[in-house]
Amino acid sequence: MSVINQMLKDLDERQNEQQHSQNSAVPIRKQGMPWKLIAIIVIIVIALNILGIFMWQLYNENKSLKSLNDNSYEQNQHAQQLVEGVDNAFNTDAASKKINTLIETVNNEEDTSPAEDEIKEDKAQENAQTITTLANTSITKPNDLTKPNDLIEKNVSNNEIKNVSNLNHQTALNTKTTENENINLDALPVKEAEKTVIKSEKPQLTISRKQLTAAELTQQKIDQAEQALAENKLTRAEKLFEDILLMSPDHQIARKKLAALWFGRQSYQPAINLLSQGIQLYPQDSEFRLMKARIYLNQGQTTAAVNTLKELPAVENVEYQALLASHAQQISQFNIAITAYQLLTTLEPNAGRWWLGLAVAYDSDSNFEQAKRAYGQAINKNDLSDNARQFAVQRVQELGE
Repeated sequence: MSVINQMLKDLDERQNEQQHSQNSAVPIRKQGMPWKLIAIIVIIVIALNILGIFMWQLYNENKSLKSLNDNSYEQNQHAQQLVEGVDNAFNTDAASKKINTLIETVNNEEDTSPAEDEIKEDKAQENAQTITTLANTSITKPNDLTKPNDLIEKNVSNNEIKNVSNLNHQTALNTKTTENENINLDALPVKEAEKTVIKSEKPQLTISRKQLTAAELTQQKIDQAEQALAENKLTRAEKLFEDILLMSPDHQIARKKLAALWFGRQSYQPAINLLSQGIQLYPQDSEFRLMKARIYLNQGQTTAAVNTLKELPAVENVEYQALLASHAQQISQFNIAITAYQLLTTLEPNAGRWWLGLAVAYDSDSNFEQAKRAYGQAINKNDLSDNARQFAVQRVQELGE
């Protein structure tokens, strides 16, 4: 018995069980989730997040460097103003010292003799003019230093000078730090470029798609359909077999198994049409006719089943000839039945049931001599039941009279 016919019998039994229980299960097609697409989307999202974090860090570093440069510029301006103030203070102190020296000189000269008074008077006038000039010069210094007591009362203290020099030193350090940070910032793109070069030098996995031929693709779908049948996923198996027939209409196995699946879910007419196309493509393929005849018999169309099978009367297949002989005898087509039983007795000569069937066919066709000999052959076989043997003996006795 072939695999296809075994499948048909299994489906018949399954159908009977479903009719008794009055429950029908509808297979639900499960579709797999597109894991590859989800994985690609997750990778893209992670890459975008990393890029965003990197850009945000660069933005914060540039912002901090800019604020540091602004602070260092303001400190330099403030330090320059302090230095100018100190210079002005020094200049004012020198002028005051000159004035004090001239005053002391004048006081000393007042103690000299009367004979030198005229000369001293002339010198005093010149000194007074000099003092006036120096005073005017020291008072008209820039940066509004008209009040020397605001910066110094006597002299500029040493602590203020130290603070100014420390401030200048700190400004120079900040400038160097800013320059170093600018150098590091400029070196960032170079490091990123080096990383890119290193990454590009790593071995990469390339995935290429192989173009399958029609035969390879068909075989792949056949394997998938067989796997679906093994897992009882009938709807998926039907879809795969339909795809195979679209690509290869002459594929015999796919056509037979799809017809069996349709027969199993009682889609009789589509299954008959599918098998009729197979018979046109392969007229000598007995399995197409056998499957089609079984569907007709399931619908009670015995004549259509016999007409389908009788086109190949010489097929050496026990199942095929047994189906043809028994149902041809039912519709009184005894010639067809006799031919089929004769071939069965040739294929299985020790089977008593075939001899008994042949005897009944002869007897029904009024060929009593042939029927008597066939009954005798059936009685001599050991596989008949007691009732069948008793019927054969009784019939021989009747024909002998």
